[in-house]
Amino acid sequence: MVGPAKFSPSPPQTTSPDALFLGTDGARDDLFHALLADVVEDHLRWRRGPQGHPGGPRSRARPSAQVRASLAELKGRLRASAPFHSPYYIAHMASDVLVPGLVGYVAGLLYNQNNIAAEKSPSTTPLELEVAAELASLVGFDPKRAWGHLTSGGTVANFEGLWAARNLKAFPFAARELATRKGFAFRVRLPDGSAEDIRRLSPVELLNLPVPEVLRMRGRLEERAGRRAVSETLAAIGPAGEGLASLGDSGVTSIGRILLPGTKHYSWLKIAEALGVGRASLRFVFLDEKMRMKPRALEARVRECRDGGEAVLAAVTVVGSTAEGAVDPVDEVIRVQARESRKGTPFYVHADAAYGGYARALLRDDRGRLTKVQRPAGTAGAFPSTEVARALAALPGCNSVTVDPHKFGYVPVPAGAILFRDGVVRGVLATPRPYFSRGVEDWRENPPSSIGGFILEGTKPGAAAAACWLAHACVPLNRTGYGHLVARARAGADELAAAVRSTDGRALPSGRGRVKLRVKILCEPDLNILCFAANPASNRRLARMNAFNRAVFRHFAIEEVGSEGGRFILSSATFTREEYGDAPAARPGRLGIAREEWARVGQAFLMRAVVLSPAFAGEGHAARFQGELVGALTDALP
Repeated sequence: MVGPAKFSPSPPQTTSPDALFLGTDGARDDLFHALLADVVEDHLRWRRGPQGHPGGPRSRARPSAQVRASLAELKGRLRASAPFHSPYYIAHMASDVLVPGLVGYVAGLLYNQNNIAAEKSPSTTPLELEVAAELASLVGFDPKRAWGHLTSGGTVANFEGLWAARNLKAFPFAARELATRKGFAFRVRLPDGSAEDIRRLSPVELLNLPVPEVLRMRGRLEERAGRRAVSETLAAIGPAGEGLASLGDSGVTSIGRILLPGTKHYSWLKIAEALGVGRASLRFVFLDEKMRMKPRALEARVRECRDGGEAVLAAVTVVGSTAEGAVDPVDEVIRVQARESRKGTPFYVHADAAYGGYARALLRDDRGRLTKVQRPAGTAGAFPSTEVARALAALPGCNSVTVDPHKFGYVPVPAGAILFRDGVVRGVLATPRPYFSRGVEDWRENPPSSIGGFILEGTKPGAAAAACWLAHACVPLNRTGYGHLVARARAGADELAAAVRSTDGRALPSGRGRVKLRVKILCEPDLNILCFAANPASNRRLARMNAFNRAVFRHFAIEEVGSEGGRFILSSATFTREEYGDAPAARPGRLGIAREEWARVGQAFLMRAVVLSPAFAGEGHAARFQGELVGALTDALP
């Protein structure tokens, strides 16, 4: 359902992925120039085609010299950009991008298509649907059944996942209203497997219907009462009508809690506000020592909601957390969902795999089939670990998944994606668009001719779809394509981790003596993100350790380095007890800080490195970083 039937799970690979980055050595400059020239010339020929016209004197006027002058100024200002292309940039989830991604984006940009509807983008909307089908297959969904599209990034994608979850929770109230008003019995399946007329269900029972049952509900209702009657009811009851407040007439004070780990992205706070469920609906789930969600803690949260008479709107599992790159045990979360659903508390599961989704390519063979993990050459240790491989393999069990091509997909910003396992979810998202030729969206159309009526954004660049399509055409979504790039990034992270560890226990000069330092990594990375901190061996105060690490970090901050400094650039992360609980408490202990300090201060400041560039490993960059780190540590000592 997600895209055209011509989708191929794995295009042939003729070039090593390593050779498809523009890089910094100039080796592919001529190729890049030639490809861009070809794209521009082809576009200019198209402009002179049947849609063109001779034009008059006004169209033949020459641009003023101001254009070149302003362009010169713009180029100068752009040179102050963050140097994402450099392997020295290890601060955030950004890196050099693939040449096909760059060229595809420029090619699409010239045509300036808006992918909101096929009548506005007859070329790039089909490309977007093909890309969505490829990504659906990557995460394990059936592309013929799934639904997905590109977004501006992970925030909008996560929003749409919870938008669907919220509307599915509210839909049964509209269904009961319609069945009651029309006077017909409408039997639905309950969590225990029995069936009951929806008109007899209490508000609590309506909030706790199984997700698959609610997904089927609109189609069944339209067969009984007609499409118009269903649409009119939805326009009056619930989020699409009077809002969640209308459910208060049924005695509903909360549509359910959102359960998520403390490692969640900060966008979830905004999402809770925007969806009208409020930040108070968020319940953090305790983490283990590897910064992963604890399955038993998730069960406890669900039980807590059930015992308190509350529903669970959704559980969010993170596959590649922003600060640490941690991968939650998705397989265990899916099992918790199944067990708790049978106990009467069904809920929606969304995987925020904005960062780690492409890592699933490591598990796919050349035909796109799930296979045993091949340990790629050049990767230290077992990667992915057994736990991470199981989590990635379990993604098809989620109701929706966020994946960002502009992160591990190595294509230009903006390119996020939301993927739904079952395309009929569009039935609870459809919005009329009166000024298009097809103003009433048919949520059952397969594939959809337009996507604007089922998504949040009203404008979206066709260039992003073109970039993703060309990148995927050149780098397959399997272990020899994107899997190879992910493994190369992890190899770089392993080298950097070894460099950080080698500074632990060193005695560095300070004043007239030497000071021994403890330098520790927060936890072994699941992907390619490291958080680490340093502390003079004699210090026992967490606040002092935080101040010391802030002083060290200043050496690596982009404000200090600038865009052309030839130095490494890091980011930082602050872990709070409110969000992380006591999971990080043992880490300060390894740095000589008592656990009581964690309880008293309640936060820890760490340096953060994201080794996303496949060009980092094997080039001596880790050794150079070690030298910089030792210098920064020395400078920060009193």
